[in-house]
Amino acid sequence: MEFFDHSGISYDAKLKGMMKNGLIVQDEGVAQDIFQDLSPFHLENYGLYWIDRQTGRYREGTTIELLYEAYHCDRALKNCIFDFLADMEVQLRNVVGYVLNEHFGAFGYLDSENFKNEDYHHHFLNDVENELTRANEPFVKAFRNRDDPDDSRDVPVYVALEVVTMGTLSKVVSNLKRPQQKELAMYYHIRSEQVLNSFLKVLTTIRNTCAHHGRLLYRNFPDGCAVLNEDRAWIQKCDPDYVLNPNALFVAMLALVHLLDSRKGDAMLDTFVQIFERHPDIPPALGNFPDHWEDVLRHPMRTPRE
Repeated sequence: MEFFDHSGISYDAKLKGMMKNGLIVQDEGVAQDIFQDLSPFHLENYGLYWIDRQTGRYREGTTIELLYEAYHCDRALKNCIFDFLADMEVQLRNVVGYVLNEHFGAFGYLDSENFKNEDYHHHFLNDVENELTRANEPFVKAFRNRDDPDDSRDVPVYVALEVVTMGTLSKVVSNLKRPQQKELAMYYHIRSEQVLNSFLKVLTTIRNTCAHHGRLLYRNFPDGCAVLNEDRAWIQKCDPDYVLNPNALFVAMLALVHLLDSRKGDAMLDTFVQIFERHPDIPPALGNFPDHWEDVLRHPMRTPRE
């Protein structure tokens, strides 16, 4: 039987290639149902964990249902993480706006002298203007210059920061001068502004991965995430044999719980527990989660943070 997606593209050859490499497909009807949801090209990414690196073949017993379960587990994690990243992002916009307004006034963000790098600041203002041009929110219209709708200078900082992307917001934080960065970091009880910058850069990548249906598990992201010394010590105590991977999902989640209040952090971790319980064949280790990952992730919300 030949499988097609809704546009008529044949997936039969791709599936046969996966089966040739050892993937077990006992029921072609199951495969056809799966390919109504996603293509084998997308599904194949979720089976990388079960491929023997030496032979390039799936490990014995790897079924198409297992890959589909890995996809659903990953998708559930994406939905959960994206939700709590949104909470963090909304709060960050508010806090950054407060810091800029307190130091430089409502329109001081327009002055490059208040930032470290003039070129980065210029790109930031371009991003603001582009987003304001596209924005259709009442709070944006209320602050536009009625004589010149294209003039963003009548838009105060807390409105400008509402329209930029998470990536631009992260770059704004990294371009703040040290006193403002320190103040922002201390809001999150993190003494190192460099650590906060690392957190935001990595979490921006995680956010974009979630938004664009990328894979979270069994993946190394481009930028490694900073880890606080106290977190390293606690991980060592909980799981002495654990090997931390700063480019994997787990360390990014450790960063996120530092930026969430304990109530939201607990809610996110409760959802993680439920997701892994619903998918018992998908080990949390695929995201570099240690054996006692729940204890590790709840610890930053219970103790003073570096």
